[in-house]
Amino acid sequence: MTEISSSTPLERWIPAWLAHQRALGRDYAGAQWVLEHMRRFIAQRPAVDLDQMGFDLWCDSFRQLSATTRRHRQLIVRKFCAYRRRTEPTCFVPDPLYFVALRPYRRPVIVEPEQIARMLVAADELVPTNNSPLLPAVMRMAIVLLYTAGLRRGELVRLTLDDVEPRTGLLRIRASKFHKSRLVPLSPDASNELRAYWRKRFGPIFNTGPHSTLLFNTRGGQHGYTGAGIRQGIERLFLAAKVVDSEDRRPRVHDMRHNSEARIIPSAASNGAALRR
Repeated sequence: MTEISSSTPLERWIPAWLAHQRALGRDYAGAQWVLEHMRRFIAQRPAVDLDQMGFDLWCDSFRQLSATTRRHRQLIVRKFCAYRRRTEPTCFVPDPLYFVALRPYRRPVIVEPEQIARMLVAADELVPTNNSPLLPAVMRMAIVLLYTAGLRRGELVRLTLDDVEPRTGLLRIRASKFHKSRLVPLSPDASNELRAYWRKRFGPIFNTGPHSTLLFNTRGGQHGYTGAGIRQGIERLFLAAKVVDSEDRRPRVHDMRHNSEARIIPSAASNGAALRR
């Protein structure tokens, strides 16, 4: 999107609102992206400030996204405008009555142990590439941690070498949801998987600094996998392993956090050991 240079009240109010929210101990990086996206969109219009027409056109610009994402963006803008109205009583504030309606809650697809076993086999059969020389090992490790430790996708890709203790099988999850941190102990079998991956991760061509990511590739230079990259990889394994439920629904990556309490993987697929939480 080409931005037209202009000075609008949004350029002053957006930083002010973000500073106010961050003073309360919140990050608001996502909200900053949404508001900057909105500001750039409004800068292309003849209007000098956000109004109903500009808001409607902006909302229409991402109509292809899910209802949840669209409503979340609309609510961010409403909160920002409500803050601004405390000082400017006549400024525009969108009416939530006309926001995107939320869809009914989607039930998670429970991923069964035998399905995880097939996914591990499919991961081992992946072929390394120049852009991802650790592809089989990375996807296997991702499955193990998502399934046995109940990690969120973002928590997984943010893990650094400094966050992992392979000897004790302990993970440090830093400032995750609601800005909380926690320690996650792995089962003995998951710890063995971690140590096997650790030895490959410390190959001579990879960055082994303490702040480098655990799940690593070399696409465009040495850096870690993104959340989208892990999601795409896991979704390909869902397809390869034919992971569906009784209603023929395919799981989301997040659904791997919702599974049987034992979290057992048949031994044939895990090199002689069952993975347990």
